[in-house]
This record gives sequence, structure tokens and C-alpha cells, in this order.
Amino acid sequence: MAAHTLTPDAFDRRLKPGHGLIAACSKIAATFREQADATRTRARLAQLTDRQLDDIGLCRADLQRIGRF
Repeated sequence: MAAHTLTPDAFDRRLKPGHGLIAACSKIAATFREQADATRTRARLAQLTDRQLDDIGLCRADLQRIGRF
């Protein structure tokens, strides 16, 4: 049998970004934050007048598409 050597990163391999339960939970949380941000943005833009929306190059129909996945 060959002896296996332990490298310094042998134990923290599971904790690197993109792996494991922590990464999955952080991705889910980021998705919820992104959806909440899009909702707030749409709500704030909906408060603007048509003239203000026209000044920034948007119309009411564009607000429905902002932040959709």
C-alpha cells in the first residue's frame, strides 16, 4: 500500500467558494437579494412621472421588463 501524504489544502477543499452547502446557501441568498433589489427598483421607477421616465429613456412598458429573469 502506498502512503498518502496530506497536503495543507486537503481539509479545506470543501470550504472553497463554489463548493458545498455554504456556497449553495449563499447563491440562494444572493438570488433573493437580487430579486428584492429589482422589485425595489421597479417600485421606485413606477413613482416617476411619464415625463421623468421619458427623460431617462424609459416608458411604462419598460418597467415590467426591468429586473426580470
